[in-house]
Amino acid sequence: MKKIFLSPILTLGMLLTFAIPLSAAPSIQLVINSEVVNSDAPPLSVAGRAMVSLASLKLLKLNLVWNADKKTVTVNAPGVKEKLVLTIGQKEASYGEKTLTLDVLAQLNKNRVVVPLRFISEAFKADVDWKAEKNTVIIRSADQVEKYKKLYQGTDLVAARKIAVNLPSKDENTLHNTEEGVYYQYIFPEGEALRYYSVVGNLLTYY
Repeated sequence: MKKIFLSPILTLGMLLTFAIPLSAAPSIQLVINSEVVNSDAPPLSVAGRAMVSLASLKLLKLNLVWNADKKTVTVNAPGVKEKLVLTIGQKEASYGEKTLTLDVLAQLNKNRVVVPLRFISEAFKADVDWKAEKNTVIIRSADQVEKYKKLYQGTDLVAARKIAVNLPSKDENTLHNTEEGVYYQYIFPEGEALRYYSVVGNLLTYY
């Protein structure tokens, strides 16, 4: 069982490896619930609006049904009875008995239906954030919004740290610890939850 230690003191003499973030790519990066999405239809900018493909939103567990004759895509989300129907070339979409308006036309890109970023938030009640300085779109699904609020805005430091160490990470330590005295430990700087050291045996990794 993993244990979380709140001590800000670091043990000396351990091998230290750093998870160094990659420099931002020219294309727009999509991150859903802390996972980087690799898609053949990445986000793009149209008329000053960030557009995302519905097919790239698999982490939101959306079910997509494409009708080639009518050029419509029907989308439904887990636990939601209302269905969203989008038509290529139209700004209006139906969601149950409601009519929603997109910023720009729904369109096809590499045979994928793409829609404005803001529309994702309205239709699926997700938390969507555009980080211009990193050229990155961050989406948190409706069922994960409260968890991220506890992490970034909550007052319970221990709860926030537990969330932090369980978030997915693309950084993986490829070194091997020694067989003797293997133990697991997380060390956080005092008062922080977003930066920490993961200790596995004699390996220390900074996240």
